[in-house]
Amino acid sequence: MNFDRKKDFRLMEFLPAGPNVPFLYWIYNPKKEFFEENKNYGEITSPEFDYEKKQINSTWRNGCCEHGQDTYEIKKGIPKLIERFISGEDSQGYGYTETWKLIKGKLELIEKTIE
Repeated sequence: MNFDRKKDFRLMEFLPAGPNVPFLYWIYNPKKEFFEENKNYGEITSPEFDYEKKQINSTWRNGCCEHGQDTYEIKKGIPKLIERFISGEDSQGYGYTETWKLIKGKLELIEKTIE
């Protein structure tokens, strides 16, 4: 899961009513020769691992009217959020999308559209 070609493992923490499935993660430490729990991965729900790009994609939903996809890269053994795409509907029924990107260490809104 950290793209070092060593086997790691995760367990589903619990099965929620919604789609945001949380996991507990253990990453193999080759120096110590055992698996270490890594809570830094804990914020990543429903992860999909892209081994070519060395990225983790996470889809999520925030209630009925907002959902998105987050993209993480591993930096010094810790997953860092580098991009977020949000699609939703505001309280007045207008649809919107937002694109966020990591710029100089801070997640910044790049584009917002209202439909």
